Amino acid sequence: MVNIGRDASEFATTTAYMRLADEYDNCFLGLSPDIAVVTNVELDHVDIFQDEEAVLKSFKKFVKQVKAGGHLIFCGDRSKCGQMPIQYRFIQRVKRGACALLIEQRQEAVASNCTSAISAMSRHGCTVTTYGLSTDNDWSASSITPNLLGGQDYMLCYKKCKIARISLLLPGVYNVLNSLAVIATMVTLVNGKNSIHEAICFVRNHLSKFKGVSRRFELIGKINGCHIYDDYAHHPTEVRAVLQAAREKFLKQAIWVVFQPHTFSRLSAFMDDYSTAFKDADHVVITKVYGARERNIWNTDGEALANVIGGRSTEYIHELEAILYGYFSRMFKGCGSPHDLSSVSIKKGKPRPEHPEVM
Repeated sequence: MVNIGRDASEFATTTAYMRLADEYDNCFLGLSPDIAVVTNVELDHVDIFQDEEAVLKSFKKFVKQVKAGGHLIFCGDRSKCGQMPIQYRFIQRVKRGACALLIEQRQEAVASNCTSAISAMSRHGCTVTTYGLSTDNDWSASSITPNLLGGQDYMLCYKKCKIARISLLLPGVYNVLNSLAVIATMVTLVNGKNSIHEAICFVRNHLSKFKGVSRRFELIGKINGCHIYDDYAHHPTEVRAVLQAAREKFLKQAIWVVFQPHTFSRLSAFMDDYSTAFKDADHVVITKVYGARERNIWNTDGEALANVIGGRSTEYIHELEAILYGYFSRMFKGCGSPHDLSSVSIKKGKPRPEHPEVM
């Protein structure tokens, strides 16, 4: 049992719980859930999967293991014909901001492309629910606007009918999508119109107070007005999405990023994607690769990434300790040591005065 952010033993007597299903090494194929929520399907673990088709094949097996009478909930904004929905591609192609994403959505995509996946799961005896920005989804978000709390508000819709105004403390389109997934999931757990209304009100209330989870756009602290965040993002799509969220929240402030690439295989496979993932940052510091389980047989490193990103605003610093005393005005990202560095900097560091307001 995995319960995010809490000790699972506290919930040992409950009859229902949530588990994070990890596709790494096909671990999630050992699960047979009553409810499965699929937020995206995208090649990430290149040391396990040969290509994206292999990932899709694995996810297809997973959703077929949803119990009969269960529920499959997935983001349906973009799909390939006859396949499971894949991760958003628009994040790297559109202008900043949620409104631009809404404008550039191809609204007809879901209805035409998800048909075969939905039909197959229905025959399996599984109820399928979609969510996303497109109104063709069962649950959708419209009129996304920034709010005064640094987050965003949107109109929750069900089958194109307006239901309620949702307020979030967190920025970023991906957090809108995550909140839709939560709402869609909660509604599957109740029966009756009144119960559904109560469930939505309950979730709306909690979403308006939810500050996020550890290491996901987590505010570590402030030093002389500089906001320091820690984020686990290590895939280029994740990096791009979280920096887009940061730019929405800090529209006019400078954003500095310290990024430690995670695994040599991922860096080698996604070098081109990484090269454009930092476009919302004003300054980027790349450090040595966090190799984890790998040896460097790909002949690549953090310095190569810094060179690919290029520009006067990008630099490579091998040792994180050197960054600690030279730079404190940035966002900390990556899977490895930047987490420790960001915590230490709160105690030891002072930002350079020429960058008084950053993340």
